[in-house]
Amino acid sequence: YTDIPQIKKLADEVHEIQNALSQQITQDFHEALTGANSKNFTPTRNLAEACLVIDILDPKVKRELLKWFVGVQLSEYLVLFNDSEDNAWLDKIDRRYTWFKKHLLQCEDKFGAMFPPHWNVSERITVKFCQITKAELTKIMAKRTKEIDVKLLLYAIQRTNSLEQ
Repeated sequence: YTDIPQIKKLADEVHEIQNALSQQITQDFHEALTGANSKNFTPTRNLAEACLVIDILDPKVKRELLKWFVGVQLSEYLVLFNDSEDNAWLDKIDRRYTWFKKHLLQCEDKFGAMFPPHWNVSERITVKFCQITKAELTKIMAKRTKEIDVKLLLYAIQRTNSLEQ
């Protein structure tokens, strides 16, 4: 039907409106969560409703927004547990897990009502946390192989198992 000029024109207008909505909603989230007033951010009904709009737009918009949001949530973790920090080593692995559990609970309290449940935001944050942790621990253990012993590895495994429970 796009051969018909009026239908093509309408389809193009719909596409333009969808793009404008996508850009505006993304900008609203960026301003709310990383802008000047982000420290005082409280989820609004507008952002919750914007999530519902995103659900009917191109799935790429939702994917990119969630990828960005998860990155924002874990940015502090990347700084605190950078491989150059003392906290990064295996003997302090429980600090990573304590930070994560506390941060995830805070995130659920603050943003839980804003995102639709089927977006699985907490699960996405958890998966990314695990991916980052695996990569960072692999990197730091490769640098410090001489310091690794059975006792240290067992400690790290036990703490990891406790987190998974």
